[in-house]
Amino acid sequence: MMQSFQQTIRIAARPEEVFSVWSNVSQLQRLVHTIESAEVLDDDTTRWVLHAPFNLRIAYTAHTVEREENRRLSWRARHDAQTDGGYQGPVENSGEVVFDAVGDNGSQTDVHVRIEYDLPGKSAQQVVRALNALGYPSREIQHALEEIRDHVESLQIRPSASAA
Repeated sequence: MMQSFQQTIRIAARPEEVFSVWSNVSQLQRLVHTIESAEVLDDDTTRWVLHAPFNLRIAYTAHTVEREENRRLSWRARHDAQTDGGYQGPVENSGEVVFDAVGDNGSQTDVHVRIEYDLPGKSAQQVVRALNALGYPSREIQHALEEIRDHVESLQIRPSASAA
């Protein structure tokens, strides 16, 4: 059974600044605590290993489906069977991140994240329901968005008090 969720966060920076951070895989790995590793395999393929509850690791290889500079990223992924200590079975996910300019002259960005994933089989679906009841993965995604927002906003050059 396919699970999905959507979240939005506003970041006080222009879309091109937010997109630049979001599309930099090594930077994302440093910012988001649930990313154990992320490796760029080629221009359109990235291998991810994520921390999950109960000391599980989930690994997948994501293929970029669409990349519209400063506007949208979307992907489709498949499970990597060679993960040690992680979920052993097919995990499929897909999603998109949309960067909408808002505010005065597009000085802010609404980041919309949509993710869908599937763990086939009754046992896996029961685990997903239990994790959803505990707020996973939506709470983790919200926390990751906040980590990214805080980083991007910390990069913004603020006018000094003497310049006012």
